[in-house]
Amino acid sequence: MVKLTGRRDRHQSDRKARRGPRWAKAASAVLPLLAACDVPTDAPRLESRWVIPAQTTRFGVGEILPGSVTVTPDSTAFLVSLDPVSFSETLGGLCPACVPLAGSTVPKPAFTGGFTSILGLDPRIVSVTVVGGELVVEVENGLNFDPLNPAGGAPGIATFTLADASDGDQMALLTLDGTDTALPPGGTLTRSAPLLPGTVEGDLEITVQVDSPEGDAVTVDPAMSMAVTASTQDLLVSQVRADVSGEEVALDPVDLGMDEIDQALTDRIVRGALVVDVVNPFAIGGSLDIVIEDLGSGNPYVEKTAVLGPGPESRLRIELAREEFQTFLGRPGVFLSGRARLAPDAGVVTMTPGQELVVEVSFDLTVEVGG
Repeated sequence: MVKLTGRRDRHQSDRKARRGPRWAKAASAVLPLLAACDVPTDAPRLESRWVIPAQTTRFGVGEILPGSVTVTPDSTAFLVSLDPVSFSETLGGLCPACVPLAGSTVPKPAFTGGFTSILGLDPRIVSVTVVGGELVVEVENGLNFDPLNPAGGAPGIATFTLADASDGDQMALLTLDGTDTALPPGGTLTRSAPLLPGTVEGDLEITVQVDSPEGDAVTVDPAMSMAVTASTQDLLVSQVRADVSGEEVALDPVDLGMDEIDQALTDRIVRGALVVDVVNPFAIGGSLDIVIEDLGSGNPYVEKTAVLGPGPESRLRIELAREEFQTFLGRPGVFLSGRARLAPDAGVVTMTPGQELVVEVSFDLTVEVGG
């Protein structure tokens, strides 16, 4: 038995489905050889090997990060979304000397006091490298005096400091100075300050410090309070370190264009395999579930699982019986789908915006063309 071996070049495609021209060309090349079946029975039986590209699917790094982290449209940075935090402190907490004066109308005592809260990152994020953004602070004065400009007194000051809660590194500083800023009773003030570049390892802590001088007489009510809402805007980071253990990424279904395959080719398949080439910049292993299915009915023709190695490039070869190929070759509406699952102990991975996991699928077929 003589083997004739042919190979087609591999071509990448984008993630959207592209139907069968590649299959059609391959099939048209094979069909003339199938005509060898008309020669006398003592003619040699021939086999031809065809490696035929199917689809290339890409998974951007944003797909394995928490939902609060996205990639900017130009893929130059990550955009991190943090939930705003609202917190407050009473006059009694800011001014302990005011507590015994409750109900009295006296000159407002001078005080220096503070309060804090946390702007939390997703628990899976270990650290981020900040390159841009703003701290936005909204202050609501529920006191019956202006702490920055108490009547009859010198101007006061309030500072809002955003820092890495793990080591205290300052990430932003906002100052309200009574010399040019008023915060009257019942008033609300919104201000912002740029974020400083640096690495945050854990959560962000927002600290409010109020230095209010002595003022004119007021009726002291220790239960009155000052409220603050802190948030970040356009928080851009160049690098994220996150625990991706057990994360899953779905493969968007892609049309394989199987209806372009002639029955004559399908009948002559001897053996074959599904070949998956993976480019893995994350250096983490896991598994890859591959499903070939009728997307309309959800009926799977083939379901296979392969081990995904931690190397930067790997090839997975999944052998398929001829009967398995014959279940879907030549049929319309055949789609490739599946899921990549990262190892449960994958641990912490450093990720940058342009990284992507590339999965390229092809079929390696041996077809009988004579005899």
